Amino acid sequence: MFAELNVAIADAAIATADAKYTWWTWRPVTAIVAGGDRDRPMPDWTPLLWTPNHPGYVSGHAACSGAAATILTAWFGTPKFTSVGPGLAGVGRVFSGFQQAAEEAAQSRVFGGIHFPFENADGLATGRSVGTWTLAVFQRAVEERGPLIMLDPPLAAGGPPAAAVTGRALNNLTPVTALSARLGDRETFAVAVDERGAFALPARRLSPPGRHVVTLTATSGTGRTSEVRLEVETNLAGDTVGVPVLIR
Repeated sequence: MFAELNVAIADAAIATADAKYTWWTWRPVTAIVAGGDRDRPMPDWTPLLWTPNHPGYVSGHAACSGAAATILTAWFGTPKFTSVGPGLAGVGRVFSGFQQAAEEAAQSRVFGGIHFPFENADGLATGRSVGTWTLAVFQRAVEERGPLIMLDPPLAAGGPPAAAVTGRALNNLTPVTALSARLGDRETFAVAVDERGAFALPARRLSPPGRHVVTLTATSGTGRTSEVRLEVETNLAGDTVGVPVLIR
């Protein structure tokens, strides 16, 4: 939850900054002091809050609040809660849900004189979109994608020989329950995988000495599989293997 919440807020802040320095809109204090075609200038007007020294559109408070409210609503629904603060001792503000709190956080910037209403409306919409996107990304992260086989570096021809081909067979959710190897069209044999996914394919299993195409197949606890093909070469003594070349 905290990961989703903080990613959503951070990305909402990035989206806010991108909008601000794309549109470069002025703040209320600039518009009111300067006046317009139908509004007389008010050079002595000041907002209740200090005006930040960056463009107004969109409201960062609105965007971050909208993003946070979207994540929290997904986790907790719409519980009624009370917010209290040191500014008004003994006074609590009751909200019907996180979205109402976000809307009021955004509206506070209008009351403070540093944002226009349209900046809040679009800020909230931006934040909610970012929050929805964040939830979707995290949902994909918890869906099993199947095993991944990685060889220890360097994965290049011409490297120093080693006693075994080593690497890791991993899955994002469930352990890899089986790893097998096959030399060309010969019989498949099992390769041990430890609890951290590490495996070693010793040179002696790659006999007879010479160049071989090896197919490694990993299987997850839910039965999903993945496969890579390597080209390896063992020495005449059969006790070392050159750095494997990944074929697929």
